[in-house]
Amino acid sequence: MDIVDCHLATCAANKDYAPSLRGAFALGKKLMNKYYSLSNCSEVYHIAIILHPRRKLSYFKKADWPDHWVAAAQTIIEEEFVWSYADYQPSAKHREHQTSAGATSCSSVSVNMFDASDSDESDHRLEDKDHEHEIALMLDELQKYLLEKVEKVKDPLQWWAQHKNTYPR
Repeated sequence: MDIVDCHLATCAANKDYAPSLRGAFALGKKLMNKYYSLSNCSEVYHIAIILHPRRKLSYFKKADWPDHWVAAAQTIIEEEFVWSYADYQPSAKHREHQTSAGATSCSSVSVNMFDASDSDESDHRLEDKDHEHEIALMLDELQKYLLEKVEKVKDPLQWWAQHKNTYPR
């Protein structure tokens, strides 16, 4: 987007082009920037960029986003990751692969908020600790992905399919 924006700005200012073309370049730049600015309001946009193995959080850093914006993007993906995969338990095959690769296997603790019983306060504290532990294990998988260096990938969906044993969630 930045390359296209720069090219449109250069063309709009270039006196070698007819005024009508310069005006069209300027309007195209304005319209593109309008829609591009809306993408910054979309959590899906942030998640898609971060989940692209060639981009991750480095995309935002290279675009000179302020640190608090980068942190907000990371928070978005962490919250969505926990929300989307709270009840997902990797298959035994995935857990074996993770354990053999040095990762921690997940427990089978339910994190469904509707599973809470009418037990005493100490049971609730134990459930809270189990829930926090389960979230930490999930986020470890995400952090592992984020800490890996970016890779030159043409097809991110194919990359994810090839790495489904490494990142089963």
